[in-house]
Amino acid sequence: MTMLMPKTSGGPYHHIGTSAWGGACISLLGSAMHFVFRWSGCSALAAVFCAVNESIYEHIKIMLFPILFWWLCAAAAMPRQFGTQALNAATVAMYLSLCLLLAGNGLSQAGGFETLAYDISLFVACIFFGQTMGYYYFYKLNMARDSSSGGCCHLLLAAMVVMLFVCTFSPPQWAYMFEDHHNASHTFYGLPEGCQ
Repeated sequence: MTMLMPKTSGGPYHHIGTSAWGGACISLLGSAMHFVFRWSGCSALAAVFCAVNESIYEHIKIMLFPILFWWLCAAAAMPRQFGTQALNAATVAMYLSLCLLLAGNGLSQAGGFETLAYDISLFVACIFFGQTMGYYYFYKLNMARDSSSGGCCHLLLAAMVVMLFVCTFSPPQWAYMFEDHHNASHTFYGLPEGCQ
């Protein structure tokens, strides 16, 4: 398990192998979370963390919650002085993954193409990109012994988690982000067939 956690020493590119392991685990967990809501019998608790339909927002949830879980485990497993830096790295990983996913989805919407292969490739690429940048940021913070950005990063992290919870049950009527383009329903209120 320690090979999967961020390293607090080593060369500047030592994080790449670890971020690849993390990206692979997060991608697998996120992919499984695509189906958990249905497997759970449409549980409201599963709806908070797992995809309810095919909207962009639901794919954001199954990408960001596993990233957050990964970094929380990393923070818990390492010495206390590195915990804040791990949470800062989680913030970097989550926001950069989110930005790339939104840009990639915007590109596919503008270009009028949407394929399963593109969606899966984009999902995995966003996770690997976010993880790599999160590990790099963690390493740089550790080398600089800098935790001054902790308060701001923690606030941004808390804001994202609150947004993920709130928008699941009270989604804005923003078609690009919250509408399931396959059946024109919105996030939690647009339950998949068999859940109503």
